[in-house]
Amino acid sequence: MQALHRSRALICFLKNKPALRRFRVTNSLNIHSRSPLLQQTALWTTVPVRYATSLPDQPQFDLSNPLLVKIASNPELVSTLQEFAELLQTKGIDVTSGEPPPITEAMKLFSDPQVREVSGRIARGLQAVGVPLDPQALMAMMPKHTTNVHATEKLESTSFQQLEEKVSEIDHDILGSEQKILEKEQDILKKEQKILEKEQKALEEEQNVLEKEQDILGKEQKVSGVEQKVSGVEQKVSEVEQMGTIGKFTTKIKSFFNSLF
Repeated sequence: MQALHRSRALICFLKNKPALRRFRVTNSLNIHSRSPLLQQTALWTTVPVRYATSLPDQPQFDLSNPLLVKIASNPELVSTLQEFAELLQTKGIDVTSGEPPPITEAMKLFSDPQVREVSGRIARGLQAVGVPLDPQALMAMMPKHTTNVHATEKLESTSFQQLEEKVSEIDHDILGSEQKILEKEQDILKKEQKILEKEQKALEEEQNVLEKEQDILGKEQKVSGVEQKVSGVEQKVSEVEQMGTIGKFTTKIKSFFNSLF
């Protein structure tokens, strides 16, 4: 990915460089030469760099940047950068958009032997002219593209707004889920409360039954006491009756003996 960013930055720089540069003539470049060098050789021509690519005209490079001066001073590296731009176009990458390709396309490019070979030559060329291959140095060479800045800000604003909306939706879903969970817990608590009330009523009924049984036992005990008293009275009556019968018999015997004498 860093190789693609490096190449795009350097290609944009070459496009805005006011000086002329040389590149090999191919049939795919339908342009006119603006240099007398074409009269000297049919293999090389020189044209303004802005006609060599279709990149946007808005980017503005700091041409006094020492790193860019080093790159512009190496014709072989410049030619390799142009070759890389044309190679990306043949691979279906829109180098005019000013945006890096999607990650899926970038992964395909990294696995392409031609792209890897040209990227390696660019990296070696940058090292040869003394350009460090660290992100900070590469970002320092990137142009100030007004249109891309606005587009990036708009994209970031849109992305942030979409992210906020997504987060809001997630929060709403979470709150809804939590509300449903709370409602279910409340229903469970209500059911448990009803069960406890029923158990309490059952305990009260059992207590009432026990009290009634105790009352019945008390009454039975009283009845048993009464029965015992009645039985005692009956026994006494029986004894009295027996005593009366004996007394009568004794009286009769006495009367019989008295009649004899």
